[in-house]
Amino acid sequence: MELNYVKSQSSVLPKAVDTTSSKTYVYLTRNVNQVYEEPKEEGEQGTTYYEFEVAKLTKDEYKLYLEAEATSAANTDSQLALAELAEMIDANNTATELALAELAEAVFANAE
Repeated sequence: MELNYVKSQSSVLPKAVDTTSSKTYVYLTRNVNQVYEEPKEEGEQGTTYYEFEVAKLTKDEYKLYLEAEATSAANTDSQLALAELAEMIDANNTATELALAELAEAVFANAE
C-alpha cells in the first residue's frame, strides 16, 4: 500500500501514529524535525515548532496497511530464515566435500 505523505507543521510534537484525534482517520507521521525560530525583535521569545510529513488514512485503510506491513515483515523473516538455511547447507556441503576428498586421498594412498 502506497501512502501519500504531505508536509506539515505544528507547535505540538506529533505522535508517530495518531489513532485518537479523529473518529474517522488515522495519521501516520514521519521525518519529524524540531525547528527553533529566533525572536524577530529584542525582548521577544523565540518560537519552537515541528516540521514533518503526515499521511491520512481511514480506519479501514489503516487496518489494511497494518495487514500489509505484517505480511511484509513475515516475508522478510522467511527470506532471512531461508538465507540462513542456505548458508548452513552450503557450509555442510563444503564440509562433506572436504571429508570425501580426504577419504579419497586416503583410499588412493592405501591403494599404492
